[in-house]
Amino acid sequence: MGCTGLKFAAVMIPIIAVGCGDNLQSSDPGNEQLVAELQTTFDIYTRGLLERDTQALDGLLSHEVKNRATQMGSDVGGFADKMKASLLKQFPTIADESSPLPEFKITSATVEGETVRALVEFQGEALAKPFFFVSEGGQYKLNIARVGFSNPLPAGTAASRDSYLITSQNGGYGGDTMYCNAGNVYVPVSSSRTVSCNSNCGWWTGTWFNRNLEGPTLNCDYNTWGTDVWINLAYAYGWSCNDSC
Repeated sequence: MGCTGLKFAAVMIPIIAVGCGDNLQSSDPGNEQLVAELQTTFDIYTRGLLERDTQALDGLLSHEVKNRATQMGSDVGGFADKMKASLLKQFPTIADESSPLPEFKITSATVEGETVRALVEFQGEALAKPFFFVSEGGQYKLNIARVGFSNPLPAGTAASRDSYLITSQNGGYGGDTMYCNAGNVYVPVSSSRTVSCNSNCGWWTGTWFNRNLEGPTLNCDYNTWGTDVWINLAYAYGWSCNDSC
């Protein structure tokens, strides 16, 4: 499905009346419309990143995402640069804007009050993390991460925690232990594991990591596309963030 050079206008997705918590599979009769419309938005999103089409991105991103860009001293263009780099590191087979549209597919959409949690596949393989849409002015806008990710926590409350995905491509003998802010996990070679950590940095909800309590401690941002930390002895420290804070 070639889309070379194609520019998209802002998309408007009407709210469809469904029950709270309804899980809308793309194959369910009568439920195809919402999934199809979210798919249209997601296609515009991925192409907008690859082409750095800030006008298209501005029309589909939620207020929270755009406000977060301002908080970070950036804008939609800076957001596009960050997310494109993260996308291409997660999926290096995706070429630049001259390639056909990447094969992402929304497989289900769960309505959760004012938000929709969408599960996504890339070339038939399920992504490890969902994407979120939020209702704004009667339309679903792409929030990407969980709603409220950018809100500061009230004084005295416990730190925000998120789950992070660690993937070992060719780590140390037998495996490695990745430490993070208030968490750790053992990752056998050629496998993936998740770990829950306190969030302390980043555009999204990143945290610090250290491999085997050796070498440097690095701040890794939450990777909305999947793997947050890659263990690979080809990297300078034997591992790398997919996207740094």
